[in-house]
Amino acid sequence: MSAKEPTKNSDASGNETGRDCRLGGKDETVEVVVERGETIWQLSELKYEGKHPLAAIFQANGLRPSVVYENGLRRLLDPVYFAGNVYIFPAWSEVERLEKEFYSLMDELHPQVESYDEYNICEAGSVDDKQRSFVTINWDETLYAVAQRKYGSDVPLEAIYEINNMTPSVSGGTAGKTVKEPVYPGGKTYWLPARSEVDTLTEKYKERVKELL
Repeated sequence: MSAKEPTKNSDASGNETGRDCRLGGKDETVEVVVERGETIWQLSELKYEGKHPLAAIFQANGLRPSVVYENGLRRLLDPVYFAGNVYIFPAWSEVERLEKEFYSLMDELHPQVESYDEYNICEAGSVDDKQRSFVTINWDETLYAVAQRKYGSDVPLEAIYEINNMTPSVSGGTAGKTVKEPVYPGGKTYWLPARSEVDTLTEKYKERVKELL
């Protein structure tokens, strides 16, 4: 075995389970040397059984993302980290607290919205669907799941895509073109429109989709 190959656990029959012994169990806090070619995303997936609590890991290690603003809203770019360094992977029981600390610090250093003046909006995460609001999507969350808190089961995804200037991808084939849902990154803040804006935004989005076909 190469010195840089992760040590794998084996089951009772001697078969490798795919787990990396360095990472310990989901409920253990461990310190891990990140080897060349590895990413925190990949290691977190192994440790946390498919989950990626990146904000908690960044907070535990004092890693600070760079920030850009798109459409007036904050986007967090993954911080730089280096192979050969030791990084803390916290126990799952610590994740919620660390995530709250991380986003509180980000809100203090880099407001979610560049300017509040031109919008009639609620505070972040508001569930009042009569006003426009904004929300930061964690790395493992989806817009649909987060938007349900505001709109219930009737989530106006097309309006959300339009207000955030998202463009769907289009793939072509012998059967014609197929439109796929827009791809959006975690760690970014998104607008959630007021109910009164939904119909107009939905129509605008549908018109944009037609132009792609």
